[in-house]
Amino acid sequence: MANVELAMRFKAPADRMWALLTGPDLVPVLLETYADKVEMDATGTTLTTTLRSGGVVKEKIESVDPVERCMKYRVLDPGPLPYANYRGEARVQPSGPDACVVSFQCNFVPVDMAEAEARAFWINHNTRVMVTLRKVTEGGN
Repeated sequence: MANVELAMRFKAPADRMWALLTGPDLVPVLLETYADKVEMDATGTTLTTTLRSGGVVKEKIESVDPVERCMKYRVLDPGPLPYANYRGEARVQPSGPDACVVSFQCNFVPVDMAEAEARAFWINHNTRVMVTLRKVTEGGN
């Protein structure tokens, strides 16, 4: 089982970043970063993403805690991604009134690659997501 974490500080209030991560404005971030198409089911809990690189990934949001600013999810169908039994968490922590730290954590079983390689794949992918979040919230790199 691989455990991987990544965090970045943003020049944006925690509430603003939380709204971005849990609302409809996240879809353009995913489209800019790696997705060709993103669909949410009628309940708003299952996300189906068609990857630019090919394949489809299906994720289910399991809990959203607006007080703790924590969202937990699991991957129902990883498509071509090298993960099995994937569970993840996104969290926003205030860092003063005008900044915050966003962290992504997950655990998974690597599929068809060594754990170090799967961890590097995850870190590269999620670093790109955070860089896009930074562009959206801060207007730069």
